[in-house]
Amino acid sequence: MADAFPASSLTARTAPRTAKEELLAAEASMSADQLIQHWGYPGERHSIPTEDGYLLTLQRIPWSRDAGQAEQAGQAAQAGQARPVVLLQHGLLQTADQWLLRGPGQDLALLMSDQGYDVWLGNFRGNTYCKNHMTMSKDNAQFWDFSWHENGFYDLAATIDYVLAVTGQPSLSYIGHSMGTTALLVLLATRPEYNRRVRVASLLAPVAYFSRPRGLTAMLFPITRKIEHDVRAVHMELLPLGSVPRSAVGALCRPGAPTATLCMAAYSHTTGPDPRQMNATLLPTVLSHVPAGSSLGQFVHYAQVQKSGLFRQYDHGVRGNTLRYGQPQPPLYNLSSVVAPVLFHYSTGDYLAHPKDVERLMGEVAGTAAAYKVPWKNFNHGDYMWAVDSYDLLYKTVLKSMREF
Repeated sequence: MADAFPASSLTARTAPRTAKEELLAAEASMSADQLIQHWGYPGERHSIPTEDGYLLTLQRIPWSRDAGQAEQAGQAAQAGQARPVVLLQHGLLQTADQWLLRGPGQDLALLMSDQGYDVWLGNFRGNTYCKNHMTMSKDNAQFWDFSWHENGFYDLAATIDYVLAVTGQPSLSYIGHSMGTTALLVLLATRPEYNRRVRVASLLAPVAYFSRPRGLTAMLFPITRKIEHDVRAVHMELLPLGSVPRSAVGALCRPGAPTATLCMAAYSHTTGPDPRQMNATLLPTVLSHVPAGSSLGQFVHYAQVQKSGLFRQYDHGVRGNTLRYGQPQPPLYNLSSVVAPVLFHYSTGDYLAHPKDVERLMGEVAGTAAAYKVPWKNFNHGDYMWAVDSYDLLYKTVLKSMREF
């Protein structure tokens, strides 16, 4: 594609970038740490190990940009008025960046900071921020031997333990999007003691079942079902950041470019079409941060769930399952063990989390406390982070429900 549409020819055929586009182009290359500071908030970066040796990076926004000096100095915390803690966890192929691309008054992480929360942004192993291990190189195939089971069982456990240790609080609130919801269900089902450490969980676009795939997912699942047996034991990285160079994204997808419509069509075919809520000017920035790396195993595990219709652990084949689990089939995740209060946020236009699948999940999770269907027919999988009207359609409900718990 880059050879067919070189940046020089695209520049000649499109208008000069506006000041807003120049700002978005700068934001497209910023890390989560830089974005936090860019928006005027104090930020911290933390590095933590998991039980199985992966090194994770967390970003933190301890105070709002409007917090007073006394509060920032810790006097409020010393007086027993510590900010409540919230952990935000991204989805497949994403990073903490996803919560920071639009700025104050728009991004959920910044809204929560302004509402008085101590905000932590998690990252899963294998993404841009988490490609280190205590004993292995990322060039070792074994480094990529994981699925979203490990994301929940190890990554979230380590992250929650660390955040609570640093803040000195007994529990936290949790907000997950897409695979960030899957991983939390894995953790609470397999390590029930963590239910006590989650005060309330808001699941945005919950993903556990795929009985009604749509769009690109519906096209890919038949292929993955056929090859799943052959690739279940293959360990490799997929779609790291830079798979499509940022310069090419900026040239191909900016409004006014001849190929901008194709970019929007590809995005919509993956997440669900919602032209009213997708800011076309923001799309190049989004696509400069996504995809940001994953393992093949994460995709294969979802394909296995779609194939079996069961929410269960990774299928290694009869021999591998017998060695690992002591039984020929993978064990089911016991969702009756998920007793922490869980709030489900879902929508009809989401191509990856069909309402019927979410409703099935709600019926199986013992801790289901409330369900909110977004009141916008076309609200899609990406709208949970980037919809033009995300505050009115979703975030004010999330904030209100979190306060109630």
